[in-house]
Amino acid sequence: MRAFVAILLDDATRAALARLPRPAPPRGVQVRWVAERNLHLTLKFLGEVEEERIPAVAAALRAASVQAKPFTMEVAGTGAFPERGAPRVLWAGCDGGTALVALAAAVEQGLERIGFERERRPFSAHVTLARVTGRAPGPLLPPERRDRAFGQVQVRSLSLMRSTLRTAGAVYEEVERCALGPGRAGP
Repeated sequence: MRAFVAILLDDATRAALARLPRPAPPRGVQVRWVAERNLHLTLKFLGEVEEERIPAVAAALRAASVQAKPFTMEVAGTGAFPERGAPRVLWAGCDGGTALVALAAAVEQGLERIGFERERRPFSAHVTLARVTGRAPGPLLPPERRDRAFGQVQVRSLSLMRSTLRTAGAVYEEVERCALGPGRAGP
């Protein structure tokens, strides 16, 4: 199965992100916006994972989650990757302070122990809003939107997600939810 590890957003934050104006892209540029129901913060993309490895992945995520305490994450501001040149990804920023960085590191370490390759790029906390194809000559989001606040998310768990690619877009399904903090159960 195609899988990733995520922090799921609450309904209000996803709705605020979905209300972000979507200006018409320049000629020759296609912008594929992420469906509101799919907006999330990816802690780690796993790619194709054999079904028999899922229990070990879930165990590694549970071990990482008990090292963390619940925290608040602010979703605010927008930007694009790469920072210079033609944008390929439009994003909203996420700030969960040191708690978010530590959680991402614990997930990375736990999954590395069971054979997943460590991410080479530094962790960049963001929600992907859209993917861009073609060479846009400049920003695709108005500058006045770059500092906008979208919501505060109470992060109490992380999720192992299945991604099924369909012609109408990806369908995400939560496979396992791991509560943050020692001795916690459920979402």
